[in-house]
Formats: sequence, structure tokens, C-alpha cells
Amino acid sequence: MSGKISKSLVPGYLGLAAVWFGIHCGPGTASGKQTSVYFLEYGKWSLIMPFFAMGFLGLAVYYAAEFSRRTNSTNFKDFANKLFYPYDKFFANFFEFTFLATVGMSGGSCMATGSLLFYQYFGLPVVLGIALMSAVTIIFSIYGAELVRASSSYMSFIIFLCMVILVGIGIMNNGGISNSLNKAVFAESELKMSVWQAIVYPAFQSTGVIGGIVTVADSLRNKGDSKRAACWGIAINALFLVIIAVMLMGYPEAPKQPLPNYYVITQIGLSFLTIIYVLIVFLACVTNTIAFSHAMCGRYGQFLKINNLTAKNLLISVIMLIYLSAVSWFGLDAIVRTGFTYLGYAALFTLLVPTIFVGAYKLSKMPPEKN
Repeated sequence: MSGKISKSLVPGYLGLAAVWFGIHCGPGTASGKQTSVYFLEYGKWSLIMPFFAMGFLGLAVYYAAEFSRRTNSTNFKDFANKLFYPYDKFFANFFEFTFLATVGMSGGSCMATGSLLFYQYFGLPVVLGIALMSAVTIIFSIYGAELVRASSSYMSFIIFLCMVILVGIGIMNNGGISNSLNKAVFAESELKMSVWQAIVYPAFQSTGVIGGIVTVADSLRNKGDSKRAACWGIAINALFLVIIAVMLMGYPEAPKQPLPNYYVITQIGLSFLTIIYVLIVFLACVTNTIAFSHAMCGRYGQFLKINNLTAKNLLISVIMLIYLSAVSWFGLDAIVRTGFTYLGYAALFTLLVPTIFVGAYKLSKMPPEKN
């Protein structure tokens, strides 16, 4: 394992945090839709609740990553079987169902958003946009975990940096942070609902995030790396949600739009910013599908009687992309508001909370590692 780490320019814990961000930063997040639905509707609580939500999810990420590392579980089925034994038949099978649902909803919204943006701003037919996204996804997912970690790390860094710059411009264009904060309040009546949404949000995120990070947890060297991966992931993902919320506060009409962040960018009136934003959202979509594709290959590759690993991964990726294209017809708003909410209700008590408590218990029973 140490040899694998030394060959990578990105530390394993940062790579895992980047994979988490790559799964989180799909079209729902990069477009501002998820921030609007789950946080911004509750005023200034949206400045605090993302840290609560990502901290909750970060606990599960830590225990999942550390348990996966200690038990050498590199796909979500093996991980769930070992973690929830002797009740693995229920938990593991439900985990698989919810993970497949998450892949379909999140990945389907990626395909729809990315292809539509390319059609609107570059004149490419929707079919060609889907084909382009599929090609990039396949290239970055069929060659194994190392390439997924490296590509996700670099692409996630680019997405995060560019989105921070674009959001900063959006905030300053409308009077700065003080103007944004003046348009929102801490409503006591909204606290209870904002807390509940901050619980539901990491619950539906957990079905994709946990399934994705266990496939790259073998890059972690020790318990300290698992903790660092969780802490970096919490900070990056929570900060990303907060800065989007601050920007959207300054544009009260934006949260009502299908693509809130895009609406803000168009209000600035600089065409090159619009183009950059379109490219960033496309990159976010591809980063998301790459992470899911690798997780699917890790789980289902063992059932295919194909000796060539590249051919095997290619077949699984193509089947997944056809599935995503079909789901994309439901549309982004329906997926975010309805699909993810009900998925969160189910995953809260069957995945997120059990991963934290069962993971803590089983890790405590393992013998200490030798240095």
C-alpha cells in the first residue's frame, strides 16, 4: 500500500475527500438546487446547518472508510456484508437497493443537465452531449481506482476553486456579503424544520458517498488518514454549500429558478462567466458519473465471466450510462425535491445511523494495529 501512495501526487486522505466532494457536487449542488431546497428556504440557518449536515455525514464517512480499510472491503456489497453481519441480509440488500437508486437519480440528473447545457451554449445536439459525457466517464473509470482517485482529486479542486470565484463575483455584483445577509433572517419558527432537513440531506447523500468512498479507502495508510479524510471532506463540502447559500441570499428570485446559480450568473451580464459556469457544471456532472461508474464496476465486475478487466469495466459502465439516460427524463427538480427526500427518510435509519453506531462498535472490538 505504501508504494501505491508514494506514486500518487495526492495523499490518500485528500483523494478520498475529493471523491466525496465529486459525488456530492453533482448538478443538484453545482446548480444551487439542493442548497435552495434543503437549506436556503430557512433563512440564515443555511449558514450553520450545512456544517451540521456534513458533520453528521462525516462521522459515517470516517467509520465507513476506517472499517473498509481495516477489513479490506473495496466494494460496497462486501463492506455492508461485513459491517452488518449477522444482520447483513437485510442491511446489505437494502444498501444495494438505495445505492442503485442514488446512482440512477444523481447520475440521471447529471446526464440531463450536462447534455442540456452543451446544447444551449455550444449548439451540440442533446444526443451528442450525452455521448460526450459517456465517453469521458468511460475513459476515467475503466482503468482502476488510482486513476479515479487522481482524476477526482484534480477535477474536484478545479470545480471548487472556479465555483468559489464565480460565487464570489455573484456576491460582490449584488452589494457584497452584508447585502446578502440583510435579506435573510434567523427565524425561530424555521429552526426545527431546518434541523430536520439537515438530517435528511446527509441521509440521502450517504447512499452514494459511502458506496463511493469504500472503493478508494485502500489508499488510506492508517486511522489518522481516515480521520483526516473525514475532516477535509466535512470542511470542503460544508463550505461549498454555505458560499452558495450566501450568494443566493442576495438574489431572492434565484431559488425559485430551475437552475438558481445559472440565473445569478446571467444577472451579472458577463458572457465569459456564463461559459465558464457551463463548463464547470459539465465537469461536476462528469466527476459524479465517474465516481459512480467505478463503484459499480467494483461491485458487479465479480459476476461477469470476462477475463479482460478493461472490457469488463467498459461493459458495466455502458450499462450504467444507459440506465442514467433513462432516469434523466424525470428532470432535476423532481429528483431533488421528491426522489432524494424519500430516499433520505429510508436511508437515515437503515444506513447512515447504523453505519456510525455499528462501525464504532465493531472497530472498538478489533485488535490495535501494529505501527
